[in-house]
Amino acid sequence: MSNNRMSIIGVILLAVPAVATAYFANAPRYLFRDSTQSALVLTFKHTSHRVHECSEDEKTAYVAGIHNLTHSRNAAVQCGSRERHPVGIRIVMDGKEMAGKEIAPLGWRHDSAVFVFEKFIIPPGEHRMELALRDSGKTGSDYDYRYEGMVRLESGKIVVVDFNSGVFQVRG
Repeated sequence: MSNNRMSIIGVILLAVPAVATAYFANAPRYLFRDSTQSALVLTFKHTSHRVHECSEDEKTAYVAGIHNLTHSRNAAVQCGSRERHPVGIRIVMDGKEMAGKEIAPLGWRHDSAVFVFEKFIIPPGEHRMELALRDSGKTGSDYDYRYEGMVRLESGKIVVVDFNSGVFQVRG
């Protein structure tokens, strides 16, 4: 075969995947829901408080019992319980409770973080949203963190709510 013919075959072989990629990247639009609706997504990772935090006296006694003092800097980590409190979440939209649940920490000893992903399909417009999160073992309607405010949801759009460093952040 001549070099010209090989070049044409090579160009065709490279063009077919490029055209397919361009087509599938744009043509068949995927809608996660009806385009007349909007969505609110609550998603975050959070590590709650420990079930038993060591007092200063317990830390001192623990460090005194360690013969190899190189580990004494980790006394607060090693002293006490590894188990963490469940994370309680409450979401109220326009006075109607959409979610109220407790999520247990992951891990064999329930000592890891809690991963939250909740998606709600909501009619577009202005809505009053109340969010509450509990991570310290409190009970009832006593929550550690709160957010109240108006959120504007547009047709076909997603509003994402994140929780980071003790603050709810609404994006979208």
